[in-house]
Amino acid sequence: GHGHGHGHGHGDGHGDGHGHGHGHGHGHDDGHGHAADCTDPSHSHGHGHDHGHDHCDDSCDHDHSDKVDSRHNKEVGSFSLVKDGLEVDPLKFNRWVRLLATLDRETNGMLYRCKAVLAQAGSTRKLIFHAVADVVEQQELGEWREGETRGCKIVFIGKNLKREWFEEGFMKTTRPIRLQFPDPQTKGPSALGRLFRDAGDAFYQMLLYCWTQDASRLGRCSKQMAHAVFSDAALPQLQRATEAALGGTVRKGLQLQGGRLWMHALVSMPVVNAYAKAVKEAGAEFHVKELVFASGPEVTAAAVTWLELNDLADETAQYHVMEFVWREETMQSFFSVPGSSTSSALVKGASYTYIDDLGDHEEDRFKFRMVLKPEPSNTDPPIEQHRISIQLVGGK
Repeated sequence: GHGHGHGHGHGDGHGDGHGHGHGHGHGHDDGHGHAADCTDPSHSHGHGHDHGHDHCDDSCDHDHSDKVDSRHNKEVGSFSLVKDGLEVDPLKFNRWVRLLATLDRETNGMLYRCKAVLAQAGSTRKLIFHAVADVVEQQELGEWREGETRGCKIVFIGKNLKREWFEEGFMKTTRPIRLQFPDPQTKGPSALGRLFRDAGDAFYQMLLYCWTQDASRLGRCSKQMAHAVFSDAALPQLQRATEAALGGTVRKGLQLQGGRLWMHALVSMPVVNAYAKAVKEAGAEFHVKELVFASGPEVTAAAVTWLELNDLADETAQYHVMEFVWREETMQSFFSVPGSSTSSALVKGASYTYIDDLGDHEEDRFKFRMVLKPEPSNTDPPIEQHRISIQLVGGK
């Protein structure tokens, strides 16, 4: 079968070398390879083995016999989804990716590999996604060409996969591609149209000096401003403006204790709006003056965490944002001595009232520290890893 090789060796499932790797290429029953976006239900996506011996001659001493377990063929397979006109919501997609990384193999099967090319809300660039077991990678690669059909293509390869779980979960992350507001550079002879045509770069550099909430308000002034702030083309423009204004230095994202945000040059406005809504719904108490984000993925990861916490919340839940700090010399010693452990400085959290043994009302505070301890590795070769835990100190 022709397809995506999961094994090691030079054959890679295509029979073009002498490698002994089990290239788990998936193919049709008639032996022909198929494209990753094949959705023809008449094609059987069984999981074949190709040992890559097409170039062998009479002196070859490889075993050419086919000893494939038929039960293995039935259990291992692939399926794919092709959805034109849909795009993924970045936050919902990243929440789903976390589920993939913690997949219940007994219930939903063992995922060997997942690959996708996706349209994403708030971006003109293709999102390339690749997962092997519980290791996932994402990157934006290339613009959607004019006239090219935007949509989502994703293929799953694994053993005993429960297709309904994968398909339903992925589809919940998608939505129809939304129509964009007209480009003010080409629509109408208005003053705003001339501004974007003649000084568009200056406009986006000016927008960098606004808080994200103010940039959002500006985008609601007119259709032309809406295109400039909320369209898929806005984020690349802002990122280019950042490079020009800061000489290539990446400006970090910011959330102040009072709720002010500066994120619109790191992530698209749909992500910012979802982040702000999730934080507000959580009603967290901040024990830090600010949160700093070094990149767009950090903002996205934080937003996904807020959404997950809100899903777990009940009437008794309280959220507190704290910062755990180590002295620089402590961390240098920690990393230089294999097998060492370390704990952060003590952080005071929420205060609470309790009744002591005499019946008097007393006030106390939760106090926490973060601890890093060596964790044994069961991999071959072993990798250095640590377990992170949070200690509650005191508390009546």
